[in-house]
Amino acid sequence: MKILKIPLKNYISNIREDKTIYLGLQSDMSIKGLDEEYLKKEYNLKKKFKFEVGIYLGKIIFEKKNIIFQAFNIDENCFQGIKDFYFKNNPDEIINNIEVKKYFLKLYNDNINFLNSYINEINQSQGIKIYNVQNTSLSKLTLISILDKMVQENDYEIIDFNDDLFYSYLVWSLRQFIIAYDIGLYQDKNNLFFNLAAYKMYDNHSLYTEADNNLNFNLIELFFSNISPLEYAVGYLQKEEMIYNGALKYSSGTLQKTLNITNQLHNKFYFKLKERPFDYAQYFKRK
Repeated sequence: MKILKIPLKNYISNIREDKTIYLGLQSDMSIKGLDEEYLKKEYNLKKKFKFEVGIYLGKIIFEKKNIIFQAFNIDENCFQGIKDFYFKNNPDEIINNIEVKKYFLKLYNDNINFLNSYINEINQSQGIKIYNVQNTSLSKLTLISILDKMVQENDYEIIDFNDDLFYSYLVWSLRQFIIAYDIGLYQDKNNLFFNLAAYKMYDNHSLYTEADNNLNFNLIELFFSNISPLEYAVGYLQKEEMIYNGALKYSSGTLQKTLNITNQLHNKFYFKLKERPFDYAQYFKRK
């Protein structure tokens, strides 16, 4: 199969010296009155595209031998000028301003606390913990059981700041929080708590009002939905080029496999990179 290359100029703002990682997440709320069918048709979106309201959590910056999480500074102004929201699983329920604030403040605080804790742990360890399992014939359940035990017994090695793959491990461990670099930069500079589409100044047919600048806006980024670290060039690319199928041809740190089981007893999730097929690290879901 022939691989089609996307022109490098389409991703020029993601080819950068700045390693900053911008973080946010989707909520369980959606925008009342949003014409989702029109948007899916007009912008040729995937069937599973999510229109839930997203919030900006802050950014991770690199400073010598430390990484720093700078949380978004939330205040009363964050809730001005937003549209009416409803819970996706209960569209008939009316959500008043007090309920909206209570919900998003809890979502914000729970995840900010986790991110602060995780970044502090990385700095204390001077790297990210990985768990080495050489046996490739294990079943998924057995492998997860072994990894869980290794976590409990602190049987790990460290991918330190000097390792070429450290940044990749960091990005993939937080991939459920990742938002595209361009939109994160815009959220940060304009002090926006909610994703751009959540504000009243944008209706169904004018979501591209801000798109006449040099940022790579598209509808996905406006909703923080379906963001892939590879597809949106969140990773530090230097001079690498994106290819059509969403994988970076020469990028280090290519995700190869994820492991998770959803039940009440298990709350740890793992991934490994193609470049280190026996080393597993944890990735984290939103709180």
